[in-house]
Amino acid sequence: MAIRGDLQQARTLLESTEPDRAAEFLELSERFRERFVDRTEPRSPGTGISLLDDVVTIYRDYWTRSLMGDRPQTELDTELEQALGDLLQQRNPAADTKNVYSLVNESIGRMGIGVLAVAAPPLQDLFIWRSERDRDFTVLLTDQTRTVDVAFMGDFASLGWKDYAALGIATTTGWVEDGTLYCVEQVYLPDTERFEVSYLKHEARHLADLERFPDLRSVDLEYRAKLTELAFASQTLENLLNDFTAKSAPQSGSPHAEANSRVIHDLHAELYGQPLPTDGNPWAAVSTGRVNAAARRLLRHDTEAREALRDRKTP
Repeated sequence: MAIRGDLQQARTLLESTEPDRAAEFLELSERFRERFVDRTEPRSPGTGISLLDDVVTIYRDYWTRSLMGDRPQTELDTELEQALGDLLQQRNPAADTKNVYSLVNESIGRMGIGVLAVAAPPLQDLFIWRSERDRDFTVLLTDQTRTVDVAFMGDFASLGWKDYAALGIATTTGWVEDGTLYCVEQVYLPDTERFEVSYLKHEARHLADLERFPDLRSVDLEYRAKLTELAFASQTLENLLNDFTAKSAPQSGSPHAEANSRVIHDLHAELYGQPLPTDGNPWAAVSTGRVNAAARRLLRHDTEAREALRDRKTP
């Protein structure tokens, strides 16, 4: 529910009164109530830096109301822009708020603090971090090898709407910007398959695809990156398949959830020649080698189709 950007049904789920609920469930339920139902949890991150605290407070209020469906999303998006514009003009009456998200990036960036205010459908997103270190990696993909620059980010004042929606259980782990891979350092252990495959190869595929197919939609970028993960995963393969299946939702407006749905349906059809079943575990008997090979074929076929379409459009 969190990664789809819709928590309206979560209240019923988390207010279950079954007597055998574990302590972890009860704690999660209480945190959810404080944040999204009673709304008594402080919105400010308490950094002591007034601009950061005020901006994050505005975003968290917007996320709360959006995730719980208080009003139509277009109205809430407009109110977010207005609130940010008012705040920034109070600090600088001459500020041009025509593009308020660029102004947020510029205003915080001038303080030497990392920031990314960006659309991340179905919501507007905000990341603010206060430490960063760089390291180069050589990454093997299915069709090329490339060296990438990774910026490891830490000390977050805002870790985006997915982390906020999921109470920290799920989070955005990184992105590509201006040829650099940005990594949320706290999410990964170094020298693990999860880092090597689900971060480095996933994000390096984004980088390669943005160069080769610059007009790719977000859902297509995620589809190809998730296939890349499945093409290389071994120890983490079972978790990946289960995660993609559990977090899939066609036509949800969430690029990750839609890409998950496409991946699992296409993969099952490639492996078994039939639609994905609606019950049971569809991956229980599949081998690592077969999944790796099938994912590579799907990715290759997708690449060939996109190249053929591009060539037809080129005079």
